[in-house]
Amino acid sequence: MPQDEDDEDAYIRAVCAAVDVDDAYGASGGIGEAVASVTLGKFSATMGGNGSASLYQADMRLAIARELAGSSLLYQGVAS
Repeated sequence: MPQDEDDEDAYIRAVCAAVDVDDAYGASGGIGEAVASVTLGKFSATMGGNGSASLYQADMRLAIARELAGSSLLYQGVAS
């Protein structure tokens, strides 16, 4: 919970940053960002898919953490 006005501002900035990241990815919610392979007719492609976070997830975490930094809302044990 936001403890003061600074926390409230950080919360609002974090939500806006998350919306901006999602918008940059076509408002996909990250769906399909970590797809390891795709087949379309006779065409097949295999990508990274090593189980690590997708670029969407990494960008989302970074954007939110950046806005919550310095507030009481970001658990300081979170690794970026």
